[in-house]
Amino acid sequence: MIRQLVEEFLFKVLRERPEETDLSSVRVDSTRDPAHGDLALNAAMVFAKQWKRPPREIAEELAPLFRSSPLISAVEIAGPGFINFRIAPAAYQELLREILAQSSAFGTRPAEEPRREQIEFVSANPTGPVNVVSARAAAVGDTLARLFEAIGIEAEREFYVNDHGNQVDHLLDSVLYYLNGEKGDFPENGYRGDYVSEIANEARDGILALLAEGAEDPDAGRLATLRDAIPALVAGDRGPWESASPGGDSAVPVTAASRRALLRLWVLERMLAWQRSDLEAFGVRFQSWFRESSLHAGNDIGDTYAALEKSGDVFENDGAHWFRSTNYGDEADRVLIRSNGQPTYFLADIAYHRTKAERKYDHAIDILGPDHHGHIPRMLGAMRALGRPEDWLEILIVQQVNLLKDGQPVKMSKRAGDFIALRELIDEVGTDAARFFFVMLKPNSHLNFDLDLAKSKSLENPVYYVQYAHARVCSVLRHAEAAGIEPGAHEEADLSLLTETDDLSLLKNLDRYPDTVEAAAHAREPQRIPTYLKELASEFHGYYHKVKVVTDDRPLTLARLALLEGTRIVLQNGLALLAVDAPDAM
Repeated sequence: MIRQLVEEFLFKVLRERPEETDLSSVRVDSTRDPAHGDLALNAAMVFAKQWKRPPREIAEELAPLFRSSPLISAVEIAGPGFINFRIAPAAYQELLREILAQSSAFGTRPAEEPRREQIEFVSANPTGPVNVVSARAAAVGDTLARLFEAIGIEAEREFYVNDHGNQVDHLLDSVLYYLNGEKGDFPENGYRGDYVSEIANEARDGILALLAEGAEDPDAGRLATLRDAIPALVAGDRGPWESASPGGDSAVPVTAASRRALLRLWVLERMLAWQRSDLEAFGVRFQSWFRESSLHAGNDIGDTYAALEKSGDVFENDGAHWFRSTNYGDEADRVLIRSNGQPTYFLADIAYHRTKAERKYDHAIDILGPDHHGHIPRMLGAMRALGRPEDWLEILIVQQVNLLKDGQPVKMSKRAGDFIALRELIDEVGTDAARFFFVMLKPNSHLNFDLDLAKSKSLENPVYYVQYAHARVCSVLRHAEAAGIEPGAHEEADLSLLTETDDLSLLKNLDRYPDTVEAAAHAREPQRIPTYLKELASEFHGYYHKVKVVTDDRPLTLARLALLEGTRIVLQNGLALLAVDAPDAM
């Protein structure tokens, strides 16, 4: 924040020079040794080649021009011509006033212009509980959305529901296997896990208890009303169903085909409710759950195919219709419509992304799981074929998660089948640890998630380490109150007293927070936030051990309490970006 202001001042001075200069190679860097100042400018070294003069001579000419800023306390020339700067303590003291005044808003800013961003993530098949890889995508996507919101961008979170294909039918067949007493062979491509039998038991006492065998169905309108009542039924509200039932709350006679269709819809809605509940327990709420089936119900698929055909990138071969994605860097062309006339999932996915453009998002981000790298060039190519700007769609990959316990990979879950479910992870380590650990590394890096470390109440646990810093600040503030310093007294503190090296070092770390938020959002690197928080926590823990805050010197005590309150605010704000709690005591 302060560094940015200093850089803006330095470049303003350089641009006002009468000489013709190229500033493209001029850099402001942090000094390696604090004894040499805070920042170093290489302008004299760059201009030496352009002006054909010795760099130190140029540095001596430029240095006096930089001393006029109140942000700079000292300007020194080092070596062959580097210009080093020390930032004035008053600048950091003013920063602390801003932190205290802005409180929870510190680190946020309004957008320079209105911008709507859409982030689609998780989008797991509605065939089982959310697994840990999807949970990592949930943490990454939600944190990225929070980062966008912090810099003034309107971010909408969307879950794409794959409810049209065969996967839901395979789940239904698995449920029917348990409903039929596990007779015969288990369905091919079926889903295993205790959760399937749980759904079967719920269905037996729920939707199936409200259906009876019939020779014919109710009229089409009433049948549609029954379908519409199923989400409420899953949520525990039988009112809409009973209103639509010919006999009130008695079982509705339907044909076998309609019974299967209604049961399929109930199973789908039950699974979505399960996923939604687990994600909300994880602190992730989607503004939109977009259903693939809605694309097939309307004209989106056909309209999208027609638009692609108009682009000239569609051709026919062996009775199928193909998208020439090799024109856009893909390794092979892709089928849009099979030889049997059925659209592929790829065409439906293109149609889905086309709706994003129609919904007037300025930019869209997809967060996909492992093994989806091959999907990137074909989808980016399809968007370009439809006339979207090359950078309108961005696709990020979240890599695999390996859960470790006692240093060994965790075996599969009995309840979830061949994977570990998010809810089990929450029960094991808690939401805070899971959210923090999932964003500690770059999303496209493999993550070894140490369950023992995540549960430990030790300073080796990074989330505990950061939360403990916040709790420790609160403890000092309570101690000050017990010592007779009234709450809020630090608001009138003389911050000019914060001149010691330890005070300034902590202030400099607080100054990094807004720039870290900005950089994390623009780079799509949410891991920068936990990294920063660990560094700030380390700085504070060191300060706590070296500096006695509450002393007989009341003015200095109040100034340092203000510094600690500023530290607490930044820790809390940073943890909030991760949806992690900032406890007052631990």
